[in-house]
Amino acid sequence: MSMNIPAKNLQLLQSPASFHANLLGLISNARSRILISSLYVGSTEKNLVDALHSALDKNPKLQLHLALDLNRATRANDSSVSLLLPLLKSHPSQIKVTLYRPPSIIASTLVPARFNEGFGTWHPKIYAVDDDVLFSGANLNSSYFTTRQDRYILIRNAPTLVDWCQSFLRAVEGISYTLALKAGIDSGRHDIIRPGYHLRWNGGKTSPFATRFKAKEALLQLSQGKEPEKIVAEPGHVTLTPLIQAGLFGVRQEEQFLKRLLSSVCGSKSIRPAVHLTTGYFNLHAPYRRALLSNHNATFDLLVASPKANGFFGSKGLSGRIPEAYTLLERSFMSAIQGAGRADEVRLLEWRKPEWTYHAKGIWVSPANDQLPTMTLFGSTNLSKRSADRDLELSFAMSIPDANKEDADVLHLRRKLSEEVKGLWQFGQAWNGAQKDGERRVRRGTGILGWLVGGML
Repeated sequence: MSMNIPAKNLQLLQSPASFHANLLGLISNARSRILISSLYVGSTEKNLVDALHSALDKNPKLQLHLALDLNRATRANDSSVSLLLPLLKSHPSQIKVTLYRPPSIIASTLVPARFNEGFGTWHPKIYAVDDDVLFSGANLNSSYFTTRQDRYILIRNAPTLVDWCQSFLRAVEGISYTLALKAGIDSGRHDIIRPGYHLRWNGGKTSPFATRFKAKEALLQLSQGKEPEKIVAEPGHVTLTPLIQAGLFGVRQEEQFLKRLLSSVCGSKSIRPAVHLTTGYFNLHAPYRRALLSNHNATFDLLVASPKANGFFGSKGLSGRIPEAYTLLERSFMSAIQGAGRADEVRLLEWRKPEWTYHAKGIWVSPANDQLPTMTLFGSTNLSKRSADRDLELSFAMSIPDANKEDADVLHLRRKLSEEVKGLWQFGQAWNGAQKDGERRVRRGTGILGWLVGGML
């Protein structure tokens, strides 16, 4: 399903602080609905919870739906669930908290709680209030509001889009748990009872391990509607297409779209399109990598997190080796560029900003390197093997019909997209992953570890 959105209704935010301020501002003015989808809510986010409390107090008709990941939101004693329980207690008729569970037996029984997330998570980021929606790749944690760079797209007055997002969250309820204060007399065999709260399984008699068919059917129903090429361009509008990626359920809309895009984008002999691609976790899904390297009709500029800009840098235990694993993946990619003879057409940069980490992801396509973008992909995907095969992701392709490229509102949006690229790439430095010391030191055994868990990166 695709939809037309007035270009003047889109605003691109630049900083984590702006993301935080706009999110709180939206919540404070809520009238009918708040939809929040994130991996988790940080245990210290009292300001956010207080804002939700205040909004619900002011308007008894206001309904709040929080969709989070089961494993991440229940990890440790100071979990997202612990933070949200007082909110649920004070407004039980206004709040619904759903917790997505991947259909993997291994994920629940054989590995430590923190590593469960490697087998699949709920990853969509939606922050919608009434008919406005803020999309990002950011989670709800203090670092994402201060020193962790992401992308932030605010769309105002878009009821059809927010309705679709609400339908998306409802579609996944059937393969999720709902948070309750205590177990009821109708508790099911798949429910989870923990000290202080109860997780009610919404799938009825369907086992949490057998949700693949049910989830695929529900998710694919959301895609019914006009295809992008059949949408009639309206003056001053852009076209927005939701792309669901749920490899565990056989739903691969984003993958199908990106394989076509990366392999077919082309221009003329004298002018080649420019593709900018960024991700904080560079383990490019193999079909994307093949499409990119085989396309000689466009140039590709890639921006990835430097080791110190990786959120796992300096972590204790095995997670501290994650930046090292990405160094090995980047070296493999650079070798592939050389082997394909694409060194002049494919460039890899690393994002560096002192004391900051990098979490932005997306793609921009311009008719040429010196022209404004006419398409962008934004959302939750890291464009990685894990995003394609394990996590449940939601992204959006925003395209600008040829007839609207010079429209004043559309032209303003295209300039803002160009500024967004420049704002991220200004911190891009030449890739130095070939070095063997300092932050690029790869300890013995990391290669084997990366091979074993490569699909989780």
